[in-house]
Amino acid sequence: MDYLSDAALWRKRAAQTRARIGTFHDRNSSVNLLRVAEEYERLAERAENLHRGDDASHDHAG
Repeated sequence: MDYLSDAALWRKRAAQTRARIGTFHDRNSSVNLLRVAEEYERLAERAENLHRGDDASHDHAG
């Protein structure tokens, strides 16, 4: 399995990123890390959709 389709990997990275949020005293850094974690979650969802064969985020036109 390649890493792009590994939902567990992306969820682990999201959790690791969220864990680091508390180490920053700068609000902007914390907000940015939260956004990164949310993107990792979206990648995990996309990987799960790919495994089910219903990747709604993929444009099938063209």
